Amino acid sequence: MAALGETAARDERRAPVASLGYTPRQTERIEFADWMRQHPGVTDSTLRTYEPVLARLLSPVGYDPRDFGAGALGAFVLVDSARRGPGRAKCIVTAMRTFLRYLVAEGRGAVGLEAAIPTVAH
Repeated sequence: MAALGETAARDERRAPVASLGYTPRQTERIEFADWMRQHPGVTDSTLRTYEPVLARLLSPVGYDPRDFGAGALGAFVLVDSARRGPGRAKCIVTAMRTFLRYLVAEGRGAVGLEAAIPTVAH
């Protein structure tokens, strides 16, 4: 898959992402990338860094934000971070908190859920 939302962002006249045959997981990641691109300083490099984190998250946790629980999100971060170095662990935390803020901004996530994401040691 191209960088998050790269293909969808190319054509402003495109049909809604959900109608293009993407899986719900792909749709969520593309819409997140489109939302991120509206913010100053966000680059394709940032999105490429976040992409694998979101792909790993949306597999075990699910793609429906109503199913996200603080315990499952915190456990995901701890397990996923333990498999990677400290620098990558910090990226995981940042990607997760940003994604949860996006869900809140879109009215699809619980306010304050990003507080469930634990801080990782440096």
